[in-house]
Amino acid sequence: MGKNIIKRRQTIRRTSLSRLFAVIGILGLLSPALAQAKTGDTTTWMSKVYDGDGGDGNSAYLDSPQAFAADSMCNIYIADTGNYGIRRLDHTTNIITTVLGNAQYGDKVVNATPLASQLKAPAGIVRGPDNNWYVADRDQGTVRVVTNDGTFNRTAIKGMKQPNGLASDGTYLYIAETGRNRILRLAWPVVEADAGAILITATSSYTYLNVGSPWHIAVDSTKLYLTSAKRNRFEVYPLISLALNYAAIFEGAEGVTVFAGIVYFTTHPSVVNIQ
Repeated sequence: MGKNIIKRRQTIRRTSLSRLFAVIGILGLLSPALAQAKTGDTTTWMSKVYDGDGGDGNSAYLDSPQAFAADSMCNIYIADTGNYGIRRLDHTTNIITTVLGNAQYGDKVVNATPLASQLKAPAGIVRGPDNNWYVADRDQGTVRVVTNDGTFNRTAIKGMKQPNGLASDGTYLYIAETGRNRILRLAWPVVEADAGAILITATSSYTYLNVGSPWHIAVDSTKLYLTSAKRNRFEVYPLISLALNYAAIFEGAEGVTVFAGIVYFTTHPSVVNIQ
């Protein structure tokens, strides 16, 4: 990623799969050590976990970030879960800013003012084909959309139980609904002008794949990849058959993404092991 905002290290694993793709854990690298206050160190915890907006990303503090995504200009958008917001790291200037959330835990949505809106536990983020950003709020059970220019946000999907990872193949939005042990799939666009939020129920027709405790997901033109931290699993499903065709046990399997045929995922906790 080229920017040294990463200070707390987690396992990096690489292994060969029969389908000629590699697996390397990288997403867990987004947690700065300085964002994790020592036990009883309330000064560090209160004053430094959320810090750095408008300054260099090297000096920024994040609190338990769960996911990130990049736009076409390689700017990085981070689900800063413990700070209840979405933060943007500029690829050119390395300046970090907040684009959604006011750093307070809550469910307030101020449509025309994303920075006055609240999130409870942003855990997944993906860029839609409309170039807007979709954020899974695990504690609120919703997916929020914020426009790419940061001038508007609204609830797009509601009624879920612990949504975590998000993924998109340009045709569908995929949601890891951990609390109901399934993957949801919704055709784009999921937001229509003047339409209410899509309601997801336990018997929703949007159910795509039933799988135990999915955490984070990724998708390409042929496969769905998922991790399950609870089951310590990394799994691969062909989109055509949805029949499990690869599974591996990794302690604390968490984030996953795919780029140019390479699959990246994280395991936690462990010392760094780069191969």
